[in-house]
Amino acid sequence: FQQETRIFHLSQNAGSSMSRGNDIYLPDMKAMLVEIEKQSREWIQNQWDDVYRGLEEMFIYQMGWSEKTKGSGKRIRPMLTLLTVDGLGGEWIKAMPAAIGLELLHNYSLIHDDIEDNSRVRRGQDTIWVKWGAAQGINSGDTMLNLALSTPWQLEKDYPLSTVVDVV
Repeated sequence: FQQETRIFHLSQNAGSSMSRGNDIYLPDMKAMLVEIEKQSREWIQNQWDDVYRGLEEMFIYQMGWSEKTKGSGKRIRPMLTLLTVDGLGGEWIKAMPAAIGLELLHNYSLIHDDIEDNSRVRRGQDTIWVKWGAAQGINSGDTMLNLALSTPWQLEKDYPLSTVVDVV
């Protein structure tokens, strides 16, 4: 992946953490967002087995991937993760497991928060607990937390174990 947009040439004595050589660039955030959605969906779908299968519809609904939902969240947390890695000179695509883990962690907290606060609507639609009941809301939130905490271990493919342990 090499998405960037060159903005202008810097003078020799100028420096920036967002520079590559003498050029300032902006990462292709649209490509990042597309990749976040794609890999998040793939990761979650690959985790379904007999234990999680009954929660699949709730996950799809919560993440905003259902035709019945009115849209997904902004994905700010995973975007900030990938932009930080990119800004520090790393390959943002390799940090995707950490970004996905953060998004799952965020959505877990939203599910549980909605139950605790008795919130009936989120993003213009019924919350998980309203649609499926509080018990199923707790189950789906806990499962999402479990997946959120296991996802960053996928960083082991590209990073030393000591780095992964620090992240997790």
